[in-house]
Amino acid sequence: MHQVPADPAALATPGPWWQRGAQAHVLGRARGGPGAKIHALSDNKGQPIAFHLTGASVSDFTGAEPLLMFVPENGVLHGNKGYDSDRIRMTVEARGSLPNIPPRKTPLIARMNGRRD
Repeated sequence: MHQVPADPAALATPGPWWQRGAQAHVLGRARGGPGAKIHALSDNKGQPIAFHLTGASVSDFTGAEPLLMFVPENGVLHGNKGYDSDRIRMTVEARGSLPNIPPRKTPLIARMNGRRD
């Protein structure tokens, strides 16, 4: 038994039916297939302040930029290695908060020079 899409117009477009029309959705293509990332900002009690939804192939620091305007003043921003960028650090510090983001394994300058740590 084969699954067929409900939209007959989708049959006229080339490619597998599960990939047709994917550009109209927020889902991105990653190694594991289609997916999405939820970038969330919360207060010190874990209560959500804001969130931003991106495709799976969008980098973390690109997805975090819309949330930076909601970073509270005089606070601490905790993030994982995916959010390690000078732009995020400078924006958080300009708001009077402290960025607590661990550095990536290999710094950008070392990667540009071909050096591996």
